[in-house]
Amino acid sequence: MGELIKAETSAGTDIVSYGLWAWRAEYSFYAEQNIRIIDAPPALRNYWEASPPRLVLVEEGHVDDVRQTLGQGPSYQREVGSRTVYLFSDHPLAAR
Repeated sequence: MGELIKAETSAGTDIVSYGLWAWRAEYSFYAEQNIRIIDAPPALRNYWEASPPRLVLVEEGHVDDVRQTLGQGPSYQREVGSRTVYLFSDHPLAAR
């Protein structure tokens, strides 16, 4: 997942996660990007309505909340260890 995020972004792109444990640093490490944590639907909606590009990283326990808040399904999903991780994007992902 980190490689996909890295391919889809440039340095300084504002990437967020929703519902991730605060110390889940491996996503940031492999993406070589800071991934900001958002933990409330209003903040997620505000982020999504801001300037593009927008990427939201979500683990399986919160994907339905994000789907409902954003009004769309994930653009990509992948098994990472024992979890499924989803990436919501406001643009088509080139590096799948």
